[in-house]
Amino acid sequence: MRRESGFTLIELMIVIAVLAVSLSIALPSFSRTIANSKVRATAESILAGLRDARSTAIQRNAPVRFQLVSSLDSSCTLLADSLTTSPPTPLQWITTETDQVFAGNPTGLCDMDAWSPPYPCVDSGAHHCVNDPFIISKSAITPDSSITVSADQPIVVFSPLGRITNDPSTMTGYGNNAATRIQVRSTITGTRQLDIIISAPNGSFKLCDAQAATGSANGC
Repeated sequence: MRRESGFTLIELMIVIAVLAVSLSIALPSFSRTIANSKVRATAESILAGLRDARSTAIQRNAPVRFQLVSSLDSSCTLLADSLTTSPPTPLQWITTETDQVFAGNPTGLCDMDAWSPPYPCVDSGAHHCVNDPFIISKSAITPDSSITVSADQPIVVFSPLGRITNDPSTMTGYGNNAATRIQVRSTITGTRQLDIIISAPNGSFKLCDAQAATGSANGC
């Protein structure tokens, strides 16, 4: 007589139970890995914006303002406003030249196209010298509701020498701060926090791991 081969019901139940246990262990770790990747992508996007603002200020010989905003449409507001929402509104950034109209303040005008303006300002197409900020660049990353950004200052202004200076729109003393810290976190428990430290007055900045051990090369 030929014997049939295959799995018994008990064997199948054991395999399913093992798979279930394995998934219950692996899924939280996988979720944290994805969240950590989103934190790093957001932090690196902000770092790219700061780098662009500083280099453009030097290149154009004009102050350039980096600003954290709630969106890139016509309803955009400063970071300080977005923090009043619960949970905080996912944030993006925008850079503008500050020696022109509105001192470079793009609040409520973030939907304008990036533009390299002529000098002196000349009305052209969709841009109007009286109403439009001179937008240089915008965040390329899509905001994620699981990522929150906070900062002790929502605006950083770089002088033509690449140093931190005052915000011309309010003359607030951003240039007098010892450092500006931007914190990027995930709402998922157990994930990393990355900070961007902008030192004044020299305008240097670095990306660091807020949870790294004291003295660590990548620590804050």
